Amino acid sequence: KDGYAFSESGAYFAPPDGSHHHIVEFIRKLPEEQTPEVFGLHSNADITKSELETKNLLGAVLSTQPRQAQGGESEGEGQGVQ
Repeated sequence: KDGYAFSESGAYFAPPDGSHHHIVEFIRKLPEEQTPEVFGLHSNADITKSELETKNLLGAVLSTQPRQAQGGESEGEGQGVQ
């Protein structure tokens, strides 16, 4: 059915009948970043997604940091010239 709304906001709806060119133009006008509503999710899903992305990003950054030895002597310390 033409104009059927897939979301409450009305941002996502079925395109009207038309040529391939008209359908492609319709798709290009859709928002580049999808909100949770297009998938039938509550807006809080966006918060959860952002938290997970942040956790993954920070985890990746921390994994690139050099590890430091815990306690004890590091290599070279306490060793005299032989």
